[in-house]
Formats: sequence, structure tokens, C-alpha cells
Amino acid sequence: MAAQSPYRKFHGMEFSPIPDEILDRTTNPMFAYNDMDDTARAEQLQRDASYNNRWAVPGHIADLDQWAADSAAVRDAVRCDLDIAYGDGNRETLDILYPDTDGKVPLIVFLHGGYWLSMTKDSYSFIGENFVKAGAAFAVIGFGLCPDITLAQMTGQVERAITHLWDRADEYGFDRDRFYLAGHSSGGHLAAMVLSGGISGNPRVPPETFKASVIVSGLFDLAPIAATYINNYIQLDNAGVKALSPLHHIPPADKQMGPLILGTGEHELAEYFLHQSRYAEAWIGAGHDLKMCDAAGYQHFDVPYDLANENGRLHRAFRDAMRLS
Repeated sequence: MAAQSPYRKFHGMEFSPIPDEILDRTTNPMFAYNDMDDTARAEQLQRDASYNNRWAVPGHIADLDQWAADSAAVRDAVRCDLDIAYGDGNRETLDILYPDTDGKVPLIVFLHGGYWLSMTKDSYSFIGENFVKAGAAFAVIGFGLCPDITLAQMTGQVERAITHLWDRADEYGFDRDRFYLAGHSSGGHLAAMVLSGGISGNPRVPPETFKASVIVSGLFDLAPIAATYINNYIQLDNAGVKALSPLHHIPPADKQMGPLILGTGEHELAEYFLHQSRYAEAWIGAGHDLKMCDAAGYQHFDVPYDLANENGRLHRAFRDAMRLS
């Protein structure tokens, strides 16, 4: 193995175990690969296994159920506005959780994961609980999913949601000098796209607006992902890979970017560490501020709790960057 990157604390799991029912060509049409011989199919399944978090964590359903239950409890406990429309699409809505404070407050914009093809904003309110207790508002953005929309359209929806929050900051009580950005997994990819300036490179709300950002288990180069089963949903060609890979669109050195925190769970797939280390090197190479904060003991589906829990390393790092007590 090559020397480990200074931006990579853990090696991670090389491949997910491939479930027996997937190995059987007749069980799941998506993974049958009937146009391939056995050798080619085995190689393809290994590529799939390098990115399949649900194979890697057999108990992931319990984690997802916990997210949903904890998020519902948080929404019951704090003042919030739910399902605010920022566009005309069915999923173009957002939730805002408010702190119990007077005056203008900082805002965290959170982008959810799900490999761009699953999950909703409703399962992620739990991440905001302790930030709200510390005095920040927390906005969870909903957006359409692939293949119903393209990844480029999804990126545009995120940009519109951020513009909505910026334009109505006075109405919602946000301090425009204290906007922050966060994302997990594919939501980390979307957050990195925001920091890159989105599809246009010139959004209404420029990426320098965000005074600090945290990306957990992010994905930054879509080329290897387009070679897996996930491309059945995101449907990227070479041009799309290049346009939508944040690794190829690092903000230039003359952009006054806020500090970025990157972290991945110790027991995640190795590809996540590779994505993160390559993006970290490029970010630092452009002269921007970076803090690495990998989370010991966590896998892909429980690492969001290191960002959520007030004693988590990711939580404390982001709070410190926000200057929240």
C-alpha cells in the first residue's frame, strides 16, 4: 500500500461483504449484469461493494429508524417552521429549527445524504438539536431525488433554497454575516458543490458567504461512482462527471473561503477516505483553511451523531469554527 495521506487518519473497510442473494444472478436484476461473464461480473460487484454502505452495515435500518425517531422528537421540542416551499417542486421544501433567543441568530444550512436517490430532510433534524440549544438556527433542505431529476437539477434546487434563506433572512431572524454550511455523504457532495459555486460558478449567494463549513463522509469525485450501480440512478456521462465533481472545481486562491472541516467515521468504506484525502489536499493546495476531524468508532450510519452530540469531535470543531459557546 502507498504511504498514507496526512489527510487520512483511518484506512477504512476496503469492500463491503457482498450478500449471498446478490451473488445469485437471478435474485436482483440490478446486480445481475447479464451482459457480463462471471469474471467481469465479479469485478463489477467489487466496484459496487466499494461504495455500498448498506451492505457494509447490515444493521443500518436500525440506525435510520433512530434518525427518524430522534428527529421527530427534536421537532416536537423546539420552535420550528416545517415544509417551507422555496420552489415549485414537490420536494422543494425546507425546515427551520429556531433557538430560544432574541435578536438575529446564526444559521446552519444542512444538506442530507442518501446517494442522491433516497432519504428526505425529515430524518435529519436530530443533527440540529444541540446547535439550536447553543443559539444557532438550523435549516434542513429538501430536494428532488434521482432519477426523477438530474444531479445538475438537484444542485440547482439547493442553490435556490440557499437563495430563499438569504433573501428572507430578516423575516426569519438570521444574521447574514453568520451563515454556515453542513452536509453528510451525498449531502456532503452537494455542500462541496455549493462551495465550488454550483453549476453556474456564479450563484446569487456566493460561496464565500459561508463563514465555516463541515462535510462528513463526503464524496468529491464522481468518476468512480459512475462506474457502479449508483449510475443507474444518477445517470452521468463523462461531461456530467466533470461538471459535477467538486474535486475539479476547488475555489481559487483569491476566494476568501471560510474554514472547512472534513471528517469520516473510522469504520467507513475506504473509498470515502480516498475522496476526503484527495479533496483535502486540493483544498489546502488552493490556500484555504482546513481542519481534519475523523471520528473514531463510527460507521457511515452513526457518524452523523458525532456531529449532533455536543461532546462529538465534529460537533465541537464546528461549534468552535462558528464561535458558539
